[in-house]
Amino acid sequence: MKKWMLIGMSCMLILSGCGSKSEEEVKQEDGSQDVIIPKYSISDEYYKMALNEKGGFEVGEGRGLVVSNLNNHLDVDHFEESLMRIAQESFPTDTYYFESGKKIKKETITNWLARKLTDEQVEQKKAALGKDEKKKEIPNEGLNPADPGEGTLEERNSANPRYLAHILEQNYMKKGSNGQLELGGVVIGLAMNSVHYFKEENDYPREVKISDKDILENGKKMADTILESMRKMDELGDVPITFVIYKQQPKNALIPGTMLATAEAKGSSMGKWEAIDEQYYLFPSEDAERDHKGDFQTFVNFKADVEKYFPNFTGVIGKGFYQNNDLKSLTIDIPMRFYGQAEVIAFTQYVTGLIMQSFPNHLDINVYIRTTEGPKSLIVKEKDAKEPYVHIYD
Repeated sequence: MKKWMLIGMSCMLILSGCGSKSEEEVKQEDGSQDVIIPKYSISDEYYKMALNEKGGFEVGEGRGLVVSNLNNHLDVDHFEESLMRIAQESFPTDTYYFESGKKIKKETITNWLARKLTDEQVEQKKAALGKDEKKKEIPNEGLNPADPGEGTLEERNSANPRYLAHILEQNYMKKGSNGQLELGGVVIGLAMNSVHYFKEENDYPREVKISDKDILENGKKMADTILESMRKMDELGDVPITFVIYKQQPKNALIPGTMLATAEAKGSSMGKWEAIDEQYYLFPSEDAERDHKGDFQTFVNFKADVEKYFPNFTGVIGKGFYQNNDLKSLTIDIPMRFYGQAEVIAFTQYVTGLIMQSFPNHLDINVYIRTTEGPKSLIVKEKDAKEPYVHIYD
């Protein structure tokens, strides 16, 4: 998905500079700057982006926070993409336009991500203020549990882990009856930790695993608090708001996290939470062999066929995406050593044949063949397609 998003963004930026035939200038109902909407879309699966009046992408209030707050680099992109996918259930791509979140201020997001302060901690912070700052209010909106400071660091962190890692806002705009662009809906993603990291007194790194049950229980409570605050903000009094609870992976994981649940609020109270059954598996791995033995064996056979034919082969890694326990897509990464372009072509042809004969036709499959110098070829087999798309880089 990331690949197509990047291509789509590039196309939009190109189109936005091509004159009135490829773009539309629309006024915003709130009176802010005009926006540019490309007239062409690369696919019904993706939103057209509301660009600023100069044709550039308008970044959101929380820009930069997602990179620093998420443990796994794979989750940085996948978190945002997952929210876009959920948004399509409430905000169709043919009538809504994407805009980065700008309604919740960066300072508010930062305050929400903090730990709640105890009364004693609030008084300590007040006492530390300078003479001219005594009347300054101490922010205490943290959604993560307070750390009372009693006991060892291990005891304190085990009892009160940081559940919430990041909050991401996405705005979905639509044209009103007057033709102006107005806010049609908001998606709020809560990125929750599956592992809480901390250091002991001797600076020794430790971690606390967090169960899905605890993630969901705390995420739902946090969503209720955020909803109450958002309903008091400008433009957010009655707009539909979709909440998503996302579980991020531990550090150094080779697969991204997954969404666990979603709910929509059309008023002051949260709608019914619906479970989302999605999961990524690494191939080959013990987890994949245990939970999806048939898919695991198919992948192992494919891997063996590649190793048998090409002696310079150094490994193959697959990432399978499951929905409702069914494999929907597979991404395969093959690092190789090549001794010429002819060998790249031969290997790509061979792998393409293996893909078509080894895996069921209902899968979306992307294969990336690369060396330490960069990508060498790309194989894309879309669901039910009779022929794959193959590109060999010069």
